[in-house]
Formats: sequence, structure tokens, C-alpha cells
Amino acid sequence: MIGEAKTLVDHYAEVIMQRATKLEKISKVLVVDGYFAKLKFVNPICKETNLEVICRLRDDANLKYLYRGVQKTGRGRKRKYDGKVNVKDIDKRRVKKEFNNEEIAIYSGLIYSVGLKRKVKLCYVEFFNKRGKLVMYKIFFSTNEQRSGAEILSYYKARFQMEFNFRDGKQYTGLEQGQARSIKKLHFHFNASLTSVNIAKCIIRSEVDKNTSIPLSIGDLKMQLQNRNMLYRIFSIYGFDHKLIKLKEEYQEVIKFGTIAA
Repeated sequence: MIGEAKTLVDHYAEVIMQRATKLEKISKVLVVDGYFAKLKFVNPICKETNLEVICRLRDDANLKYLYRGVQKTGRGRKRKYDGKVNVKDIDKRRVKKEFNNEEIAIYSGLIYSVGLKRKVKLCYVEFFNKRGKLVMYKIFFSTNEQRSGAEILSYYKARFQMEFNFRDGKQYTGLEQGQARSIKKLHFHFNASLTSVNIAKCIIRSEVDKNTSIPLSIGDLKMQLQNRNMLYRIFSIYGFDHKLIKLKEEYQEVIKFGTIAA
């Protein structure tokens, strides 16, 4: 960039644009954290690539309704906008409801983002407590004007799942504990750490139907493996045959000692 320093957001945008050809072979949808809801990131991505950006907006985002009325004839600029969006009380005549149940209500519509200087597809989500009272709202958007609000929310929720992989990698498989300096060694360390997380999840889900939802606690698995290793060590020292002991309830109680579910 000439005449101004390159920011971290500029760098992130360049990283995506340099790899856009490979990324587009995997997916045309780029889902990013709310930090990236910035003009310097969204607009270069949309201009230089074929990627659709889905992201979350600030709760106090500066938005405007698009004018849908009859334009005045004669000279002068045509009217584009029809007032500021009150994000705490949206006009539900212009932003239509797509879906609702006891927990959430999803509204969507085309609006203009002042911060991004472009039209985006808005996904406005209201969250309710058990009594049906509104407790909070969140605002998401897509640069694809044809995308439905439900799809935008679904994509964003799917993106958040990767945060659990990084969390588990940091807490249990040493993701941040490598001291290597070369790129190849760092790549190997990161891959080994995150692969360990995936293997742990496979162990947890073994013998469980793939359509069955179960909690995936890497901490619990690590505790159980440590307990099992300690038992095997005790058995080997005293010469016990541990194969039949596995059938006893007391054995399972020891294995699960210290886990969250115990």
C-alpha cells in the first residue's frame, strides 16, 4: 500500500486473496469472525475473488433501510435509503420473519451497511428465554444478496465449531507448547496437535451411532486414559490379569474417576 502503513486486517485480506483459487475449489463461502466485519477486509475479498463473505455485525452496527417507494421525477439524485435501522427495535414490516420457535426468531432482508459501504443480506436473530422473553439479539450478514437468513445463521454456527478444536488443542494436546522455529517443524507440530484432537473425538464416538448426539469432552477422555494407564501399571506390578476385571462395575468406576460426568 502506497502512502500508508499496512494494517493487520490488510494482511489477512491479502492472505485470503493469494489463496482464493485453492479456497474456491473447496467452498465459495468464506465465514469469518465478527472482527473481520470491516471495509478493508470485506470489500477487497468481494472485489478480487468469487468468495461470499458471511460474518457477524456489531450489536450497534450502523445500518440503513433501502428505499422501496416511488421515486420523484425530474432532476436530482434518486433516493436510495429510507432511514436508519434501530437494531434494538427493527422494523418488522421491512425485515421479514423467516423462522421462529420457542428459542429464536430469524428475520432477514436487504439493507445498506454504512461501515461496509455496500448492500448486504441481513440476518437478525432474536433469542428468547424459557418464559418467551427476549434476552438478546445478534446481527449477521452475507454479501450474497440471495442467501436466506436461516442459511446465514447455519453457516456462522458451523464456523464456530472450529473454535472447540483450537480450545482442545491448547488445553490438552500442546498446540501452543511447541518451541520449533522452522516452518516445516511448526506445520508438523500444529498438524500433530489437531490430529490428536480428532483421534480423541473418534475414540469418544466409537461404538456410538453417528446420528446420536453425545458430549465430546477431551478432558474426560484424557482423565480416563490416565486412570486406565495407572490401573494397568498397578496390575503389572502385582501380576494381576486385568482382562476379566474390565467386566466389573468397580473397574469402570475407577476408570471414570475424576471425569465431569462422574
